[in-house]
Amino acid sequence: MAVFTVIAMVLLVFGSHSKETKYPLIGKRSSLQGRVIATGASQSVAYVEIDNGYEFKLPYARNNLYTPFYLNRFIQVGDSLFKNQDSDTLAIIRNGDKFIFVLGEELNDIFRP
Repeated sequence: MAVFTVIAMVLLVFGSHSKETKYPLIGKRSSLQGRVIATGASQSVAYVEIDNGYEFKLPYARNNLYTPFYLNRFIQVGDSLFKNQDSDTLAIIRNGDKFIFVLGEELNDIFRP
């Protein structure tokens, strides 16, 4: 049983490390444009693949006007993503509607006085 536990822990650590290196983090300096073909979430990070085959991760972002309000839960397959270089603003187009998130930030903090 102890051997199985050790093997499982090693696989989890190496699998997590592999995912971290496979998906570069999109930061302010990066530009981005494409349609989402796959997405996943881990903690506060969104893992995304767009239609040109580019795979990346997006940092924490929250907009309290939307449901769900966390970016990593909000992004869906079929969404179009747009982010200009040297900008921290990510625009998501879904069914003709535009949704805005600021990477690393929380918008519309309706819970504070």
